[in-house]
Amino acid sequence: MLVLVLGVIGLTVAATMVVLRLRRRWRSLRESMRARLHGSGLLADPATPDARAVSAVAMASGSRFASPHWWATQQARRRMWRAVTAAGHAVKVARAAGAPVGDLPTVVRQLEGAARSADALARADADLPGSGRPGVLETRRVEEAALQVQQVALQSLQSITAVDVEPLLPIVRLEAAALAAGVRAAAVSRRPVT
Repeated sequence: MLVLVLGVIGLTVAATMVVLRLRRRWRSLRESMRARLHGSGLLADPATPDARAVSAVAMASGSRFASPHWWATQQARRRMWRAVTAAGHAVKVARAAGAPVGDLPTVVRQLEGAARSADALARADADLPGSGRPGVLETRRVEEAALQVQQVALQSLQSITAVDVEPLLPIVRLEAAALAAGVRAAAVSRRPVT
């Protein structure tokens, strides 16, 4: 019982310390943002209510996390990298399965290089307003190319799978019918004669 009480007290103290540390960090972050805004000349006197409202708006608009353009760019980058990774995986699986892949491994390497360039451009223009940001447009182009590579690899895999599975189906049906007939015959022979 004593161990349980000490454990609860210890957890309470640890949680309190974490909360206090987070509050201190949050306050220092707010103060540093205010100092930056003061240095930029956006605020004249931080004590006035209007200045506080302006500082809150300036802090929110200055933050990347509050920018919808930044978030849209991050989503586009993520979609692009997922598509490039999926294309590379599909080509590796097709190659390992013996499917004809042609020059797709080289195309995937070039696609990864293009994705790195488009990613850098997207990171550079993440804060620009408007829908015509070149970084997002390039990530979409790379994503479309990666999806095409993935589709080609999947079609290649599908072609060899059909060749392997098609002759197997009649054999499986025949074997299943023979096994079912054997089970029925064994069941009939085991019935007691009355």
